[in-house]
Amino acid sequence: MTRPHGLARLSLALALLAAPPAAAFEYRTDAHALIANLPDSWHICMNESPAPNHGFWVLMEQGDCDRDDPIAKSASPMVVFSISYNVVREYRTAADMQADICGRVPALRARLRVAGARLMVCPMPPKDGFERATYFGVRPRTGQHISSWTEITITASCPTATMPRCRKVAAEIATRMRDWPQDQ
Repeated sequence: MTRPHGLARLSLALALLAAPPAAAFEYRTDAHALIANLPDSWHICMNESPAPNHGFWVLMEQGDCDRDDPIAKSASPMVVFSISYNVVREYRTAADMQADICGRVPALRARLRVAGARLMVCPMPPKDGFERATYFGVRPRTGQHISSWTEITITASCPTATMPRCRKVAAEIATRMRDWPQDQ
């Protein structure tokens, strides 16, 4: 096998630089005016239409989106992004959500934001080899709506050994989420 030399090596390098970026999965929710380009390499699951768009979940291992639905309380390792109107409780700050999300576990200020909304984190103690951390916050809604606040949660639920990787995925979801003007 021969290796490219001189001009051939330069041509190969330029071809790699000119290659299009890896494909991304675009998550968009018109109702909450958020958009994110997520890595296509992630195993991303969503509820199919006509179900409401309240987020998605990332399976941390190969799995089945139907069987590993977070609503079914699956034991599969996953990171769940959820967004909804808080009509029932009308939270105005992440601190208002703390008791409902964390119970008696104290919440900590996270270094994460979703489209400007500061998040807090509720790190739950390990149980049966699994850990769970829920990042949560609220943001004002746009337009005229019954509820003027939107609640956001990102929950990482993984075996203790892989929890650092799950936290990293949760942080990447938060970082990639941005405002999406509805008039576009």
